[in-house]
Amino acid sequence: ELGCAEFLLQCPDRDYMFKAQNEDACTALVLNLRQLRERRQVDNDDLNRLLSETCGVCSKCTDAAFKVGTRYVVFWQRRWVFAEVDGICYQKINATEKPIGKPKKVLFSHLTDIKELGCAEFVLQCPDRDYTFKARTEHACKALVLNLRQLQERRQVVLSPSKPMTGSVLTLPYQSHHNRQLTTCTASQRKLSLIC
Repeated sequence: ELGCAEFLLQCPDRDYMFKAQNEDACTALVLNLRQLRERRQVDNDDLNRLLSETCGVCSKCTDAAFKVGTRYVVFWQRRWVFAEVDGICYQKINATEKPIGKPKKVLFSHLTDIKELGCAEFVLQCPDRDYTFKARTEHACKALVLNLRQLQERRQVVLSPSKPMTGSVLTLPYQSHHNRQLTTCTASQRKLSLIC
């Protein structure tokens, strides 16, 4: 807060200067922005925890089943499985279970469902195919499925449209004394919670 109903948002690449209609509106906006920043930090910490816990060695079912007499045989290949913000990745491992090669990714946006099948198996269902994995234990499977569902849900929340910001904010010319680019914003730019 700078006084005179003005406030400054400082970001790594530029500063954003705003002027509210009055001091009370300015104080309320600054307070809301600080709360959003704190909430985002908590969300980021939670996301980092989820990502770090959603990994491990699993077996991946091959796409093709081979018929042997009256039975079908499927092959399982051990893979390093890990989550990223936008999807779940898997890649080959060597004899010491170290990941090797280029990882493949199944995007959360392509998943229609994540199902737990029992016997420590789970399936990632996509419109064009399914990816079946087997965790080492039932507990590990449940944890992976729960985390993947939470990550997929987070992805859907991030992509959903947000509510427009309320209140009037006027642009104010400002000279940055930190040699950073300055941008002035108006209420029509409604991205205050996503800037920094």
